[in-house]
Amino acid sequence: GLAGRAKNWTYALYEINELRNAFARVGRTIPIYRTTDMTTFIGTLTAEPLIAVEQAIHARDSHQFAVAYAHLTDTCNACHRSQDHAAIVIQVPRSDPYPDQDFRPQSAR
Repeated sequence: GLAGRAKNWTYALYEINELRNAFARVGRTIPIYRTTDMTTFIGTLTAEPLIAVEQAIHARDSHQFAVAYAHLTDTCNACHRSQDHAAIVIQVPRSDPYPDQDFRPQSAR
């Protein structure tokens, strides 16, 4: 979210791939949660929102990114609620909590 807001499309693309990998690790770590196949469940829920974020990154479109990222965030929260983990709430970053990281593109530094 911070990379997209800063229009650091290279870093945003890196992070969207990291997020895909994180979702895949959940499926490998917890293949079945209760009776739910987590790999299929997470993959089905996140496929479209992740593609939309990636398309916004490739388009270098800040508005499209903000909309797609908000939708992905809502999707994550819907998943948490559906699995009785409503206490885990993801939000679009309101500020930069990482004082040791610069999210701006290299050309802006």
